[in-house]
Amino acid sequence: MSVELCICNEFDTSYEREALHRFVNNMGVRFGDTDTLCLILANYVIGGRQVDLTVLKKDAIVVIELKECKDPFKAYENKDWITDRGHKIGSNGLNPFNQIRQYRIRWFELLKENRDRFRCLRTAQNDRPFWYVKGFVAVSPSLHNDTVNKISKDSWWFRLCGLNELDRIIGFETNKWMNFSDDELRFIATELLSLKKPKNITPSAEIHKLEEQLRQSADGLLRILQTKDEKIVELEEAAELLNKKIQEQDELILQLRQNKEQMNSEIQEKDKLLIQFRQDNEGSDKEAHQISIEIQNYKDKIHKLEVAARQQEEIIQKKANAQFHFVTKHMLFSDNTLNNKQKTSRLMKLSQKLGIGRNQAIHIIKQTIQKGKTNT
Repeated sequence: MSVELCICNEFDTSYEREALHRFVNNMGVRFGDTDTLCLILANYVIGGRQVDLTVLKKDAIVVIELKECKDPFKAYENKDWITDRGHKIGSNGLNPFNQIRQYRIRWFELLKENRDRFRCLRTAQNDRPFWYVKGFVAVSPSLHNDTVNKISKDSWWFRLCGLNELDRIIGFETNKWMNFSDDELRFIATELLSLKKPKNITPSAEIHKLEEQLRQSADGLLRILQTKDEKIVELEEAAELLNKKIQEQDELILQLRQNKEQMNSEIQEKDKLLIQFRQDNEGSDKEAHQISIEIQNYKDKIHKLEVAARQQEEIIQKKANAQFHFVTKHMLFSDNTLNNKQKTSRLMKLSQKLGIGRNQAIHIIKQTIQKGKTNT
């Protein structure tokens, strides 16, 4: 849609000028590449009424009243529009809804009076086609989420929206009664409304090329960030799995210690029996020797359990240190999405999960940094 602009007079307020600039740019970017004409009329007079904006398309006419408001408000048909801070929205004693209604009546009168000049309207059998002029109130810079719209759905021709979404909504506007040619649209602007010749504001091919390059760069950067996030998630999952295995080994070590305590208790009982036996049977050295052998066997078993427990603890600690060293190396030298403070914080949290002491974790981080500097 090639986009053309007709300005009758410059706007008096800075917000209206800024809103026009943003709207025209958005329309040019969104619709500038297609063949159908889209004509924007700005700050013009129709039937004695000053209108902010109107968009003329092949299949639609949309009259627009611009308002600036960053606060939520309540919109009514016949009551004042008041913000939560008590500010009144509207001018000339009319709320924005009634302003748009007046503009729509003027457009109805213009189209009906000149019906014979338009191919799509000259055969109309009643007034219905002339009433299909839509009326929007566009709030700049955007419509607050807490705004309450009390306008009846019977006013099907009215819409309240934010300036930031105005170009998108206009793109969908259409009706079966209107089918203007490009010359007819320009005729409305220059002849019926006496506006200056429209100025084409379609963005150049270079601008579109640059926008496409920026979109591609943004997509590439997004994919890189997603890949980084996926790797971090994988490392965290691996750390979680290792932590689970460490917990299982801790349970096994606890069981070994419980068995050791039980055997110590049994040894104590055997010692008591031996003492009692020696007291009761001082001459039975053979039986006492047999009990001594059994006690020694229990002690040997306990020693083996202790050795096995220490070996298991060493294996677990080595695995935890290796995993932490791997994650530390990746995060320090491969991950550019975090600053040094965020990296250190995540590494210290990971060391706690892996059961690595704070001093040991700091030592591994410093050692990894030193090796990295040596390699470079």
